Amino acid sequence: MVGGPMKKDLESRSTRLTLHLWALVFAWTVIVAALAVSDALHIDQTVREMAIAEARAHFNKDQAFRFWASSHGGVYVPVSDQVPPNPFLSHVPERDIQTPTGKSLTLMNPAYMIRQIMEQYTSVYGVYGHITGLKHFRPETAPDAWEATALMAFEKGETEALEFAEIHGKLHLRLMRPMVAEQDCLKCHGFQGYKVGDVRGGVSVSVPMDPYLDARREEIVAHGLSFGILWVLGFIGIGFATYALKRRIRARDEMEGRLRSSQIELRDLSSKLILAQEAERKRVADEIYDGIAQSLIALKYRMETSKVKMTEEAPANPDLMFDPLIAATQDMVDEIRGITARLRPRIVDELGLIPAVSSLCRDLRRLHPGIRLEEEILLQESDISPSLRIFIYRIAEESLMNAIRHSRATLARVSLHKSKNEIELTVSDDGVRFDTPKTLSQEDPGAGLGMAYIKERIRLSGGVLQIETDREKGTTMRATWPAGQSVEI
Repeated sequence: MVGGPMKKDLESRSTRLTLHLWALVFAWTVIVAALAVSDALHIDQTVREMAIAEARAHFNKDQAFRFWASSHGGVYVPVSDQVPPNPFLSHVPERDIQTPTGKSLTLMNPAYMIRQIMEQYTSVYGVYGHITGLKHFRPETAPDAWEATALMAFEKGETEALEFAEIHGKLHLRLMRPMVAEQDCLKCHGFQGYKVGDVRGGVSVSVPMDPYLDARREEIVAHGLSFGILWVLGFIGIGFATYALKRRIRARDEMEGRLRSSQIELRDLSSKLILAQEAERKRVADEIYDGIAQSLIALKYRMETSKVKMTEEAPANPDLMFDPLIAATQDMVDEIRGITARLRPRIVDELGLIPAVSSLCRDLRRLHPGIRLEEEILLQESDISPSLRIFIYRIAEESLMNAIRHSRATLARVSLHKSKNEIELTVSDDGVRFDTPKTLSQEDPGAGLGMAYIKERIRLSGGVLQIETDREKGTTMRATWPAGQSVEI
């Protein structure tokens, strides 16, 4: 049974363990949340890099077309309403030519060609392209505010401009790089005063971010579910680990509690054994002092008296003088034998358990004539291991003495028999009942050493103890041992 201080200690441990559990859950939540945030940032960075890679790919594609057209001095295309002759190329010889069949062709410079490709590409794929410059001749080639800022940065040495911005209400990635004048470019733009290496404008590409944002959202949701499952699994693992730890701690605490109860019982038993040893020593000392010592003193006085009489009176019949001395000496011998028999009954070693129990019953009947004592022995001496006999004798002796001294019984019965491969000793009486749990747990201070002595003897000898008590029928103590049980002494 757990006492108050120990119960408080267990509750304190449980509280600390609960706090540790929530600390682990909090730490696990922070870790999973940090991983989820880090993963979301990584996804966002990946989406950003993919969008930038696409914008650069579109820019490089447009530049490849422009370089090809520039290397060939432009491209002749049929004149139409969509492609009229370029007035800004009027200074170029053979701007307009005819085929042998009479079909009119006009020279399309690379920038004009790229601008038309960008317009058609935007309508199909939604990617905006724009060729512009600080020196422009048409409104559609004028830079917006962001492009103008980028063009001025290019003149200062910057090579690329990036920005996420809204176009027509949707998020786009805007990328712009400078257009550097090359030798092939001067054919069309040399009249503007450009030289090789000058920044004459820039090309911007605007990639719509909706597909990337949708992909990012799907990735974050999928990864978020994965992290949620991971958190739940971790929480369950922490819960199971905490439950198992609580069980181990509870089992350890229970073992420690039982050990403390055993230690208390051992201390109580040790104390009672010490007191019993002192009481037994006092009893033996009293018997020796009051019995043997006084008899020896009396014998000494008689011997001195007899000596004087023999010297002075010279009695005619010396036997009358020595007979009392012999009788007194015999009494002392009997008393010494009684003391040694109580210390260690030699009859058990010399004759066996059955004669010893019968002798015990005879002595108790003689010493306590007010109680009727019955005995029933239904086994052979060979049924009992020699090392077990002294234990059974002591248990029977103490049980009968308890019945005589403490129960106020008028009838006591001792039975010793063998059944079902067991040796059974039963001692019963019709006296007053006692509180069995308190007596067995040694919590009853009035129980004395008797029951603790019996309980410990049975335990040491490998037996099993049962006690039945009834207000009207009295008490029955039953001890059993396996047949053939031996005891190390």
